[in-house]
Amino acid sequence: MQNVNVDSHKQDPRSNRKRRNHPKIILQLVLILSFVAFLVGGAYLTLSSEKRDVSDMENRKLAQSPDSPTFAHIMSGSYMKQTESFVTDQIFNRDAWISLNAFLNKDVFKQTVKNGIYVSDDGTMESPMKESIDTDTLVNDLTTFTSRLEERGTEVYFGLAPNKASMASVEPHMPDYMGNEAPRIYKTVRDQLTTVPGLNVMDYRKSLNEAQQLSDVFFKTDYHWNMNGAYAAYAQTVNTMSKDHPEMGLTLKPNQLRTKTHEQPYYGSYARSTTLQYVKDGDTFEWMVPKEGFTPSSVCFNRATPCKPITSIINKKPLKSEETYTEMYSLFLHRNWPIVTMDQEQPINDTRTLILKDSYANPMLTLLPEHFGHVSVIDVRHFDESSIESYVTENDIDVVLFIHNVNLNEFVNLYHEKLNEPT
Repeated sequence: MQNVNVDSHKQDPRSNRKRRNHPKIILQLVLILSFVAFLVGGAYLTLSSEKRDVSDMENRKLAQSPDSPTFAHIMSGSYMKQTESFVTDQIFNRDAWISLNAFLNKDVFKQTVKNGIYVSDDGTMESPMKESIDTDTLVNDLTTFTSRLEERGTEVYFGLAPNKASMASVEPHMPDYMGNEAPRIYKTVRDQLTTVPGLNVMDYRKSLNEAQQLSDVFFKTDYHWNMNGAYAAYAQTVNTMSKDHPEMGLTLKPNQLRTKTHEQPYYGSYARSTTLQYVKDGDTFEWMVPKEGFTPSSVCFNRATPCKPITSIINKKPLKSEETYTEMYSLFLHRNWPIVTMDQEQPINDTRTLILKDSYANPMLTLLPEHFGHVSVIDVRHFDESSIESYVTENDIDVVLFIHNVNLNEFVNLYHEKLNEPT
């Protein structure tokens, strides 16, 4: 009987392991080669593609190719930082990567906060207000101001505008984790202003609280109120002041006004901060003008001569812009000038009014000048001619009207420096 070598029929274990590992090795090689091809291809496309100066989606300038390296720049590390910024900003198909990141954050991981801005379900964007206002300094300065002006017969009004964060009675609201203190801050500022003797305070929340939702009176993608909100504040202002100054006439009613609408969607400052990926809907940008036309008047911007007709307060350049993030608010008065003066050719009254304001007042200034023979408009952030008290005296001002939103921190110090004449 023939002997059979049993061991000869056994398979070598090492051979089995090699066969089993063969597909894994191929898969690993494929992954490595794919990764290398992705890096090389991405680098080639990034270097060969057209370079952009600005990202419309992010509303910022993009880094450009760094200058030729020097030994000092290489050793300091600045050249590598410039190169890294250049590659990051100019990477091929950058907008698609940004969109993918925003999609994952917003729609997959359900993140509702970007750069400190909360985005509600209906697309309304808000930022919390946490820093209190130095009301003691403001109240002391206003007390001195109103007291001195009262001696010369000049009345002082203060229109306090809310921001979206302080609209506690109108939906939507920011969740508690945003730490919003705006409603409390607004109440504190308003209550402190009412302690100033002779200061007539107008709480614009009273008229805005009639809105069903924030987007009725504020832009969704910007911190400013829209034309509806501005009109409500304008009407409250005229109704309040005309009780003491009947010569102002009545509020212009909606049927006396023509509402004009920009054809393109408006993306405001919040949209610029969060990028378009977080924008649900663009805003509608509107403004109002009297149906019968402006009362013929001359307007001087920052004392430039010759003065211009009143129609020049509407800046039409933004309407022609094709940029995604056009600053449409510059339609009103062109910009925040240090001083603007408006004089009616045939004054309806001899009331000379000074308006001290921030940008919230700008859309109101297409309507308020209809009620005064003379209007001076000063933005204290840019005005450095003299104190406000001196301007009132030298220009025989009868009425002073402050129009400011509640975020007054920037203005407290400015008014402390510029409001009153030094004693």
